[in-house]
Amino acid sequence: MKLKENNEDKSSVKTSNTLDYTIKPMSVKLTPKVEEMLNYIADQTQMSRSNIVRYSITELYRKLIAEKDNETK
Repeated sequence: MKLKENNEDKSSVKTSNTLDYTIKPMSVKLTPKVEEMLNYIADQTQMSRSNIVRYSITELYRKLIAEKDNETK
């Protein structure tokens, strides 16, 4: 499956000016508790479930990179 190479591609996540990566769709089995939490967040924020996951991954990545940068200073 080839992704579109334009700005309308919603599977791309920009984490900084220089880093651009694509999250490919994947099938993941969620536990009932995680499913419940994800549905609650989606209801409260009006975000799609996939956008919530993308946002979470991006924020965790930024946090880990920042921690790594702080350790090397």
